[in-house]
Amino acid sequence: MAELPKTLSPKLLLKLLKAEKNPNSALSLFDSARQNPNCTRSPAVYHHLLRLLTAPHHAPHVTRIVQLLKTYQCKCSEDVALTVIKAYSKNSMVDRALHVFQNMSEIFGCEPGMRSFNSMLNAFVESNEFNRAELFFKYFETKGRFLEANGVWERLVKEAGVYPNVVSYNVMISGLCKCGKFNESLEVWNRMKENERDVDLFTCTSLIHGLCESGNVDGALRVYREMVERGLAPDVVTYNALLNGYCRAGKIKECFELWDAMGKEGCHGVVGSNILIRGLFENGKVEEALSVWQLLQDNGCVADSITCGVLVNGLCKNGYLDRALCVLKEAEDRGDDLDIYAYSSMINGLCNVGRLDEAINMLDRMAKHGCKPNTPVFNALINGFIRASKIEDAIRHFDELIAKDCCPTVVTYNILIGGLCKAEKFGEAYQFVKKMLEKGWEPDMITYSLLMDGLCRGKKVDMALNLWCQLVDKGFKPDVRMHNIMIHGLCSAGKNGDSLQLYSEMSRSKCCPNLVTYNTLMEALVAFLVREDFCGYLVVEGVIFREGYGNHNQIDASFMTWEKIKHQIQHADDHRDITRNG
Repeated sequence: MAELPKTLSPKLLLKLLKAEKNPNSALSLFDSARQNPNCTRSPAVYHHLLRLLTAPHHAPHVTRIVQLLKTYQCKCSEDVALTVIKAYSKNSMVDRALHVFQNMSEIFGCEPGMRSFNSMLNAFVESNEFNRAELFFKYFETKGRFLEANGVWERLVKEAGVYPNVVSYNVMISGLCKCGKFNESLEVWNRMKENERDVDLFTCTSLIHGLCESGNVDGALRVYREMVERGLAPDVVTYNALLNGYCRAGKIKECFELWDAMGKEGCHGVVGSNILIRGLFENGKVEEALSVWQLLQDNGCVADSITCGVLVNGLCKNGYLDRALCVLKEAEDRGDDLDIYAYSSMINGLCNVGRLDEAINMLDRMAKHGCKPNTPVFNALINGFIRASKIEDAIRHFDELIAKDCCPTVVTYNILIGGLCKAEKFGEAYQFVKKMLEKGWEPDMITYSLLMDGLCRGKKVDMALNLWCQLVDKGFKPDVRMHNIMIHGLCSAGKNGDSLQLYSEMSRSKCCPNLVTYNTLMEALVAFLVREDFCGYLVVEGVIFREGYGNHNQIDASFMTWEKIKHQIQHADDHRDITRNG
């Protein structure tokens, strides 16, 4: 590493950093230069350094540099933010990428542009988190983009002498579908027909895909029928979109009818096959899924890398592990193109039923076929050992994860923290929380819930309550699950007053109690009611039912529970004459 000169400018530091080809050496140089803060507060310096840190084991350093940018309030361009988002995305750290995206203004001093939206969307898609991609479109809408697009559209249709053509309509319909505004897309479709504009295949396919994604299969079918009536021949993309909608809606009969029609049109392909097989598995139709697969093999259809993963995952989720192992073995023997999805599905399935030795052996098979284990694979293994109460083995695999350049995520830490808390190893659990923080990860709602649940189960309710108070003081907003954990812990410790007070605070924090909340409180108050004066009933009637009256279903269920409680009280040794009016 080059020796730093006594006077160091940002320009010179950047030059020295560019001369360092090794990322670790560049980091050391940067850390040494931080003794002179002015020369390290250059956006160009941060940008160059971040571009070097793309490997998984460098992810914590990315987080550290992002924190420095935030601390020093160094204003950067969107390009710097994009580099961070892409670095996290490349390492399957989608939650961190989303955090950076949502706080871009605070961290980098710039607003997310179209490139940032696209990069974030690609991160979800590449991680196969399609549900989150759909939600992200809705977030995209909340940020003046849909409104801007809609404003341009309204000017276009109202401007004298200007008439939107089919391309303009297609852009609007496609954009509305991507933003989750399916009803609005149908309105544009209807306006397009009223204005006697010719719809094309792209228009119909975009709308069918969007409506199927929203669960409106009937609407998609109407568009499909109109499309056929207009003389437009659906292509394989159109068919696959509708097939996927049928599968998601559980319309198995319609799936096969459409599949037969696709065959007659010569539109059977590996993508459609994967959609149908996955849909059949998701609806519990295992034999039907295998029959489709066998028929495709008989017809000479060549599977892709996704097909084996779909088969293995579907069989495992439906409890057919041995058949899944056979499918994987046959694919290996044929020399099929296998990816990590097939192996990770198999490992997860084996871990779920406690077949840990076989799951570990699967790692060697992965390596033999050129698949490197990733973080989700190790998460499955760690979770399997935790469920089998083999804490030490779980920690050993955590260390192996790090040794193999896989970056543990919040999910990894939560699995270990939860297991250690259940085993009442609170000291070790807090050590992992400490490691988590040191690596730049922020504990989430699940992390804190696990800690509180473990403390309450270990009869350390005061510690759990103290942690609760610290979180609330820091502005953290517990959800209903966390409230229920704390209320149950307080009730178990006989702190009924504290549990009722916490319950009453839920409405003020706009957290709606659920049936678990009511049942937990009432079951805890049974002992109080049989030991003390009946005024305890007034606590139940006045606090629980009065404040929860808005949800009639929950209250009806709570009164049913109360009737059971009265029955228990009336048959208790310390019987009292109790009526609904007290």
